Amino acid sequence: MRIGDFHIHTRASDGAHSPSDVVQMAYEAGISWMSITDHDTMAAYAEAIPAAEAAGIGLTYGVELSTSLNHKDCHLLVYGMAPDHPVMLETLESQKSIRYNRVKALLVLLNERGIDLRIEDVVASAGHLTLGRVHVANAMVEAGVVPTLRAAFDQHLSAVARKTPSPFPSTQDIIARFKDAGAVTVLAHPGSLYSFLDLRELVSAGLQGIEVVHPSHDVTLRSKYIEYARMCGLVVSGGSDFHGTKPDDRSLLGLVALHETESLTFLEHIEHVCDIQG
Repeated sequence: MRIGDFHIHTRASDGAHSPSDVVQMAYEAGISWMSITDHDTMAAYAEAIPAAEAAGIGLTYGVELSTSLNHKDCHLLVYGMAPDHPVMLETLESQKSIRYNRVKALLVLLNERGIDLRIEDVVASAGHLTLGRVHVANAMVEAGVVPTLRAAFDQHLSAVARKTPSPFPSTQDIIARFKDAGAVTVLAHPGSLYSFLDLRELVSAGLQGIEVVHPSHDVTLRSKYIEYARMCGLVVSGGSDFHGTKPDDRSLLGLVALHETESLTFLEHIEHVCDIQG
């Protein structure tokens, strides 16, 4: 049976591996269809497209956008839009600027804790400008402030991040923007974070799908969100949320995935929406 993984990260954001290496890993895991959904960047696709063609894997455009729902971070998966689409270009440029400024704000809070890091240190650690908290953690490790990434978050970053509201655009605005432009929006890894009322609010804004299959979802949560999808008329999506930063991450590839029927339904929905609106 063929399977699909529509939530995978690479080194272009906070993953550990290059896009071509991730495609090869997906091929070895028996994945037939995939999407690279890096955080607020689609830089991986220039390398991933030829790699997927060589491996015979169906590759669907995707990105995981950071948004704000009731002043808290909410991750939205956007599918079916090319990196050079004007709406995508404008959004990603804005997201990059927001991320840069958020890191600067985090550094101010860390400085109050006696941790002296410069934005240049984080940029050098990241190797690119699509910055995230993991790159601050990397810079902390490299500076000898903490021994591990986990320690950086447990001892400092999680606490300081809670002191600031999400700086990203509202989830509803992003949903409307991309629906109007002909893309498909999916609520990422809802876990137990959102109520049914939250979901109905997002559906009213134009949300088209929900991520049901995810490593953080047990059987009970999957059943809950399948029922939500049925009641709200949402397409079901899912994937491993692979980053490759933990020893057991690779075991998720091919294990946490959509079955063939679910994958084809998801892909047909994307093609249908994009054919009509694109």
